[in-house]
Amino acid sequence: MTRKDTTVIGRREELSLLRELIAPPHKESHVLLLLGDPGLGKTVLLAEAAREARAAGMRVLATTGSESEQDLAFAGLHQLLRPVLDRVARLPTRQAEALRGAFGLSDDPVPPDALLTGIAVLTLLSELSDEQPLLVAADDAQWLDRASLDALAFAARRLESEQLVLLAGARGNVPPAGFERGLPQLLLRPLTRPDAGLLLDAQPRPPHGRLREQVLAQAVGNPLALIELARVIATDPDAGRRWTAEPLPLTGQLTALMAAQYITLPPVARSALLLAAAADSPDLTTAIPGLSADALAPAEAAGLIRLDTPGPRFAHPLTRSAVYHAAPFAERAAAHRQVADALRDQPDRHAWHLAAAALEPDEHLAALLEDSAAQAQRRGGAAAAARALERAAELSPGEPDKARRLLAAAELALPAGQADWVRELAGKVLTLTSAPDLRIAARLDIGWSLLWSNRNADAFDTLLSVAAEASPRLPAIAWQATWMAATVAHQTGLPEVCAKARAALDLLDSRATAVGRGLARRPR
Repeated sequence: MTRKDTTVIGRREELSLLRELIAPPHKESHVLLLLGDPGLGKTVLLAEAAREARAAGMRVLATTGSESEQDLAFAGLHQLLRPVLDRVARLPTRQAEALRGAFGLSDDPVPPDALLTGIAVLTLLSELSDEQPLLVAADDAQWLDRASLDALAFAARRLESEQLVLLAGARGNVPPAGFERGLPQLLLRPLTRPDAGLLLDAQPRPPHGRLREQVLAQAVGNPLALIELARVIATDPDAGRRWTAEPLPLTGQLTALMAAQYITLPPVARSALLLAAAADSPDLTTAIPGLSADALAPAEAAGLIRLDTPGPRFAHPLTRSAVYHAAPFAERAAAHRQVADALRDQPDRHAWHLAAAALEPDEHLAALLEDSAAQAQRRGGAAAAARALERAAELSPGEPDKARRLLAAAELALPAGQADWVRELAGKVLTLTSAPDLRIAARLDIGWSLLWSNRNADAFDTLLSVAAEASPRLPAIAWQATWMAATVAHQTGLPEVCAKARAALDLLDSRATAVGRGLARRPR
């Protein structure tokens, strides 16, 4: 959500509000709850607020909820107040004893008293704010232990004219326990498309072209998702185009966030939810055994899915991906086979789901996908056809078929304008085959991709080389390569480049003339 960790992207209104709360003069207290789905940037906003508060001369006390400590009473409050525990001795005796007892710091603790502990927290924070403006920040408040939440909520509802700002961030749209009523809330929304694009551009290795569009569509404005998915694509460019039946994978951090509730569901609900994730189509509910409203009811109660009229819909695309990748491959494959069995009357989808369940080469599946590619091409879906052929190549047992299908995928990716993808596919062809015609065609595709990527010098050299090699046997390819090289030369305007292009054109023209004369001399 940040660019170089200093400028928050896409949260202008939220930052403006936080700055207003922090800016002097501090004549009254302020409390604000930051709510929203996982990954929307609550932690980043709280960190930015803390940074600006310190720059403005405020003291900052912070705590972060932890799942592993949510059953430990006052663990969150102890984390918050640990830097100022030496001030507890200045509190009224009973309040000091209550706080020490809550933290296990007293040899003879007094009986627990929630009211007295809450008062002690309020008194301590008030006295600290009298000395210096104070920011109290609680992140992941949904995981703070209930005792700490109650003490903080007690203090929050009684703050008045203290120089104190209390910010609490929690996941979801519902405030954490104790903060439900009477406190201001700020619900974070997904980033707009332009801001999401800016955030992607700020990543160390931002995705481009079709992969960029896939990440934007998959993340739906979720900053953490944009960052994590960009990282996945950077380390594994193939992740975005495995096959249409499988969503983009998520890294461990994001999967843990979204899959935590899925793992706790009853087995029947987990199986049904995995089927829904594999099918990725609400209208298949009645077609797939096991994918019923009753089976999905616990998942709906957990907020992972909505049972709309058309069928089950995941609450967020990231939820679907997290559920899918939280399951072992064997379970995912079984789900895809079950979906494929229900889609025998839809050859394209049937083939894709079978392919999603495959680990080993399978010529039958490769042929099914090649047929699917032909169907997609007939419908004008060049990119979809290229993806089908790429997957068909992966499933091809023999190298000749693998190379042939990869080359066909590259040539279908050309009109889609995916230069990097074309270059990758054609490069794989060169590693697989020594067949001259296939290699020449692959190098022509590489030359096109270099030209499309504005790597004009590399494109020019590649295209002239292709033209020279192709001219004796493949004149059509030779002319195409030379024409593209001449286009590069014209754009550069450099005399030496133009001279090379003109020489290549003259050579082709002279060979064409010679061939024509030879044909004319043949007896009829």
